[in-house]
Amino acid sequence: MRWLIRISDRTHPLAVPGAWVILSLIVYGIVLGGPDVDSCCWKNRTQMWGSALTFSLISAYLLAAFTYLYRSHRDTVRLLKPQISDVAAMDAALRDLSGRAAAGAVLAGAVFGLLQFAEVLFFRPDVLSPLPDVPLIVGNVILWMVAALLTVGRLHDARAMRRLGGHMEIDLYALDRLRPIGRAAVRDVLVVMGALAFMPLQSLDAEFRWVNYQTGLIFGLISASLLFYLPVSGVHDGIRRAKTARLTDLNSRIDAADRNDVGTLEQLLAHRERILHLSAWPVDVSIVSRVGFYLIIPPLAWVGAALVETLVQSYLD
Repeated sequence: MRWLIRISDRTHPLAVPGAWVILSLIVYGIVLGGPDVDSCCWKNRTQMWGSALTFSLISAYLLAAFTYLYRSHRDTVRLLKPQISDVAAMDAALRDLSGRAAAGAVLAGAVFGLLQFAEVLFFRPDVLSPLPDVPLIVGNVILWMVAALLTVGRLHDARAMRRLGGHMEIDLYALDRLRPIGRAAVRDVLVVMGALAFMPLQSLDAEFRWVNYQTGLIFGLISASLLFYLPVSGVHDGIRRAKTARLTDLNSRIDAADRNDVGTLEQLLAHRERILHLSAWPVDVSIVSRVGFYLIIPPLAWVGAALVETLVQSYLD
C-alpha cells in the first residue's frame, strides 16, 4: 500500500478515498437507477442503495484510516526513540508490511467476501442477475479486501510495537513517557468503532437484519481487541520486570534497615507501597475512559437507526 501513501503525500490524504466514493456512487447510480429488476439477495431498491452506500463509504473510510494510522504509527515510534535501547528494533518497527503478506491479505479478503454469497454463486448461479447483483457482490468483495489489508497491516505494526516494548528503557518514575503507546492502541479502537458505526446504512429500507451486522461486528470486536492489546502488552511485560527488580531491591533494603531508624524505615516502606500501586500498563484513566466511549459509538448508531426505523414504520402504518 505504499502507492496509497505516495499519492496522499503528493496530493491529499483524502484524494484516493474521495475518488473511490465518487466512482463507486456513479457506478451504483447507473446500475440502480435503471428499471426494477429481480435480485437474488436484495428485496428492494432502497435496500440495494443501503448496501451500496455501506460498501462505498466503509471502503473509503478504511482507505483514509490506513493512511492516518500508517503515519501515526511511525510518529509514535519516533516519539519513543529516546527510550529505545536497540536501534535495530526501532528500524524493525518502522518496516512496512511485506508485499507477500499484503497480497495474502487481499486474497483472503476477496475469498471471504465471495463466501458470503457462496450459496448463490456456487449452488444457484441461475438466479444471479448481472445487474444489480454482480456490482453489489463485487462491492462487498472490495470492502472485505480493504478491511483485510488494513487489519493485517495494523496487526503487523501492533506486533512490531509489542516487540519494541521489550527493548525500551523503563523508568518507573516517568511512566507517562510510555503513554504514546496507549494512545496509539486507542486510535486503532476508534477506527474500528467508526467503521462499525457505518453499518446501519444497510437498514436504509427501515428493516433491521441481524445477519447484516453479525459478521462485521464479530470481525470488528476481535480486531479491536487484538489491536489494543498487542501494542501495550510488550511494554507491560517490561514494566512488570522493572517493578519486580525495584521491589526486590527495596525489600532487601528494608530487611537490612535498622529497626530503630524509624524515619528511614518508614521512607522505604512508603516507597515500596508506591511501587506496588504503580500500574503495569501504559494507559491512564483518560485512555481507559476514551476506549469505553469509543466502544459505545456503534451501539448508539444502531439504536439511532432502530429508532428511525420505528418512526418510519409508524408513519407508514
